[in-house]
Amino acid sequence: MTTSVDDVALAVDRLARCVSDVCDWMSLSRLRLNTSKTQAIWLGYKNQIDRIIIRSVPVLSSSVSVVDNVRDLGVVIDGRLTMSDHVTALCRSGYYQLRQLRPVTRALPEAAVKTLVQAFISGRLDYCNALLYGITDNLFRRLQSVQNAAARLLTGHKATRPHLTSSVTFALVASEATGRLQTDYIGGYIGLQVAARRNPFVPRG
Repeated sequence: MTTSVDDVALAVDRLARCVSDVCDWMSLSRLRLNTSKTQAIWLGYKNQIDRIIIRSVPVLSSSVSVVDNVRDLGVVIDGRLTMSDHVTALCRSGYYQLRQLRPVTRALPEAAVKTLVQAFISGRLDYCNALLYGITDNLFRRLQSVQNAAARLLTGHKATRPHLTSSVTFALVASEATGRLQTDYIGGYIGLQVAARRNPFVPRG
C-alpha cells in the first residue's frame, strides 16, 4: 500500500480493514491467516521512514510490529530496498557452507565436489538474482568474494585467477545488465555459455 508520510495512519486503517476482508474470504475456503507469521515493514527513503512514528500494525485481533527487514520466499528485504541485508545473509550462508564442505573435499572426486559447490553455493547465489539488479559495487564485490572462495575450494588454488571461475557456473544478472564490475571471469563465463549453446561440443565449465 502506497501512502505519504502524513497519511500513514489512514493507510494503516485501510490496511487493517483490507486484511479483515481477506481473512473473511479465506474463512469461506476453510483457510486461516496466521498472524504469528505476518510481518510489516515500511519501504521508502531513510528520511521518510524516520518520520513515521507508527511502529505496529493491527492485524485482526493482534498487533504486528514493524520491522527493519522481512524475509519473503528466502529473500531478505530491507526498508530502503538496497538488498544489503540479503547480500549479508547470502555471504554468511555461503561461507558457512564452504567451511562445512572443506573437510570432505579431499576424500571426494572432483565431479562430486563440483556438484556440492553447485548445490550449496552456486544455487544460493543464483536464487532470485534478478533482484540484485542495480546493487552497489561494494555489495557486488562481497558476492564475488563468495564465488572466488568456492572456486578456490573446487580447484585447490590459493589465489583466485580468471581461469578458475569457469569451474563455477554462476553469473549475476546485475553484472550483465548494468555493465558495472563485469569482471573477466563473468565475461568469460557468459561467453562460454553462449558458445556452448551454439556448439554442443564446446565443454561447459
